[in-house]
Formats: sequence, structure tokens, C-alpha cells
Amino acid sequence: MSKNAAGPIGIIGRLTVTLLISVTILTVYSNAVGNMGVSGGDPVAKAFSKIFPAASEFKPVFDEKNNTLYYEAYTAEGALIGYAFSQTGRGMWGDIQIAGGLDLNFKLIGLSVIKQSETPGLGARIVEPQFLDQFKGLAAEDVKLEKYGGKVDAISGASISSKAVTEIIRSEMKRITPMLEAKG
Repeated sequence: MSKNAAGPIGIIGRLTVTLLISVTILTVYSNAVGNMGVSGGDPVAKAFSKIFPAASEFKPVFDEKNNTLYYEAYTAEGALIGYAFSQTGRGMWGDIQIAGGLDLNFKLIGLSVIKQSETPGLGARIVEPQFLDQFKGLAAEDVKLEKYGGKVDAISGASISSKAVTEIIRSEMKRITPMLEAKG
């Protein structure tokens, strides 16, 4: 190592570069995760807006203890109306990404499939309202297929995709709900 790299000028130079990189990373992160407005082109933001039509803002909340990100949905008047989340899990042929919304009593008010690569005409029917509407009003413990003691009817010929959706939603609800209950 040369004397200049180890001296005060070298240290100041490295600190300056580190500071610039840190500011750049924080700027990119805050722009990506900052308050999500409902007008963005982001598919998750669009799904949240569909689930919460009365919401004008989705404020991100990151729980460091549980390494969990969810969003608080607010009206234009600033009233909290629910909680939104996005989660990805494995389906029959690939990942399924789902956005969900919980009311203030932690029951599902809506779901939207953001991404899926299931079999057309079978597993891909997880995007249809007939399937997704079954989840409305359910608590986490009820988000299972009927054959496993839950309240969700599987899509005929697509039990793996149907089960994947219930597992994605139930596991995320079980993760988020205790945090929300603890918040009061």
C-alpha cells in the first residue's frame, strides 16, 4: 500500500466515495419504497388501488424484527382503512405473486394476482373473480382449501395452484396479523 492511500488524504478520499455511494443507494431505495401513490405504473400499487378504491396513499411499514413489509392504506382525509401486502410463493409451474388487503379487523377484503405462470384454462383461473372472491371476509385460519378444513373451494383440475394461493395468503396473514394486533 502506498503512503498516500494510507494517509489522511487517502482516508478522506475513501470516506467521500463511501458517502456518495451510500447517498445514491438511499436515494434509489427511498424512491422505490417510499410512499406509494395510487397513480403509479407499479403493478403492486395498481393492485392495492383495486383492492382499496377509497385509498389515496399506501404508507410502507417495515417491521425489522420480523423482516416484513406491509402497507397502511389511507383515505385522502388521512383515515386508516386497512393494510395491504404483496407476497410471492411457488405455484405449479412458477412463482405466483399476490397482493392482498386486510380490513381493520384483519379480515381479507380483496386479492389480486399480480403475476402467475400457471396452466392456461386450469391453474391460470386463479385470477378469476369466482376464485378470488371466496377469500373476502376470511380470517387467516379459514384461508385453506375445503378439503383441508378451510373455506376456499379449489378450482377443478387445478388443486395445486389453488392450494398454493391459499398457502401464500394464509402464511402472510399469519405473519402480519400478530404485528398489527401488537400495534393496537
